[in-house]
Amino acid sequence: AAIHDLGSMDILCTDKTGTLTDAKIAFAQAVTAAGGESTEVLLLAHLNSAFSRGIESPLDSALRSAQSTPEDWQGLGEVPFDFDRRRVSVLVKHGDTILLITKGAPDEVMSVCTGLGLPTGPMSPASNTARQTARDQVEALGNKGERALGVSWKVMPSATLSCSLEDEHDMTLAGFVTFIDPPKPSAAQALKDLSKLGVSMMILTGDSKPVTARVCQQLDFGVTGILEGDQIGKLDDA
Repeated sequence: AAIHDLGSMDILCTDKTGTLTDAKIAFAQAVTAAGGESTEVLLLAHLNSAFSRGIESPLDSALRSAQSTPEDWQGLGEVPFDFDRRRVSVLVKHGDTILLITKGAPDEVMSVCTGLGLPTGPMSPASNTARQTARDQVEALGNKGERALGVSWKVMPSATLSCSLEDEHDMTLAGFVTFIDPPKPSAAQALKDLSKLGVSMMILTGDSKPVTARVCQQLDFGVTGILEGDQIGKLDDA
């Protein structure tokens, strides 16, 4: 029965990461909310990955590989990642300074931020204009095929020993870290062969719209439309 069903297939739904791409996710760059490259943003993102003990992702592995963890930092607590808020926070200590560092989906990280800046630099309010500039930057990175995670932080009281979901507010957006996952060399020809056999393709992915569109472009895969999660959520079953 399975062979018969495969033989009569006219639509194939496939994942992207690891199926159409190599799933060899590598760190690409760290940039501030204003767009300049920043080792400080990378350090914050690295510390978040180094001291988180929740859901392990290839992005965390790539961040840990990007640099070594400084010995003078200590992990104190964590608010693990979940698929509702799509971010993870860790509480870390450096000397007398205690920081809450949050990373995750850019929009979800920006939703808990009231400022922009780095721990060692000046800060500015997260105005509507500044937020839009940051969103435009994420889209531009996605158009280059780079997946972005937002990175934010805030200083916690010196006696803080643990953190909770209620602490994720009034944070400062430091910037973004990005990753690349190149297409498999064989994927483009496989897509062409399926098309010749009358099989159309649908790609189901948790990645962002710009990144997915860029991978499709690299594979010479003609995109006739893209539906995002909130749009799919509004559809009925039919």
